[in-house]
Amino acid sequence: MFKTAILKYYRAKVRHQLHIVLTFSPIGESFRQRMMQFPSFSNCCVVDWYHRWPKTALFSVARRMFHSRVGDIGGNDYVEPVSRVCMHIHASVEQESTVFLNTLGRYNYTTPTSYLELLSLLTNTVSEQRSKQQAHIGRYEQGVRLLDETSTKVQLLQVELKELQPKLQQASQDTDTLMAKLQVDQKTAEETRQVASKEEAEAARLAVDCDQQAGNCQAELDKAMPAYHAALKALDKLDKKSIGELKTFVQPPRMVGVVMEAVCLLLKRKTTWEDAKKKLGEMDFLDQLKNYDKDRMSNKLVKKVKKYTDMEEFTAEKVAKVS
Repeated sequence: MFKTAILKYYRAKVRHQLHIVLTFSPIGESFRQRMMQFPSFSNCCVVDWYHRWPKTALFSVARRMFHSRVGDIGGNDYVEPVSRVCMHIHASVEQESTVFLNTLGRYNYTTPTSYLELLSLLTNTVSEQRSKQQAHIGRYEQGVRLLDETSTKVQLLQVELKELQPKLQQASQDTDTLMAKLQVDQKTAEETRQVASKEEAEAARLAVDCDQQAGNCQAELDKAMPAYHAALKALDKLDKKSIGELKTFVQPPRMVGVVMEAVCLLLKRKTTWEDAKKKLGEMDFLDQLKNYDKDRMSNKLVKKVKKYTDMEEFTAEKVAKVS
């Protein structure tokens, strides 16, 4: 019983204190249809009709909005005039809507929302157009500045061009002189090229001759190499006993003396038998012969040695028979 009383008391308080506010726009058929579908809207509710704003309210709202966005409309000097214009526009639309209703029987609703949209549209449009004008002004100013800079540069270039005229004339004369010199040099170069062609042909012929001589030398070398290797083998057969026997000769056999003269000549010693015996007495005599640098022999030395190698008796076999 106690809980039921509390709930009843709660419901009574809520019913007494709860207020539901519904807002409907009279524009269109929606308002009429809702009133017909729900009669309690008109029978059980308090209906407040909000009439059109008076001109003082329209002016006050416009002035308040324009003061908050004074920069978009161009400054404080434009707030009052623009507010009056907006007030007049909205009021004239309301008057013409009445004429429209009386003439055609059709409603054209103008609400506070329409007025606020008008103010917002005006402010945004002015702000957008002002931004575009500022951008255009900036471009025009930049263009004028570029034109001024270009004009200044053109004047400077004209002065420089006037100063460069003598230099250009001198450069033209120098170019003509250089062209004439180039023609002479070209003729000289052609003559030089012809001479070079002849020398190239001669060099090619000499190269062929050199190749032939190189081939001949290689052939002679191929013939001489077996004798060289045979001489090395013969050196390997020599020992200290054989060298000691040679040193005992007071007067060596003729071909032995010839061989030792050639050896002394190669080793840059006097070609006497006494010097030959001294050379034979050296401990590294055989190593000197085996390691002799044949590739560094001078042409003069080769010619001196050639008189020995051209002898018919100057062979290992014949020298061995007499030693």
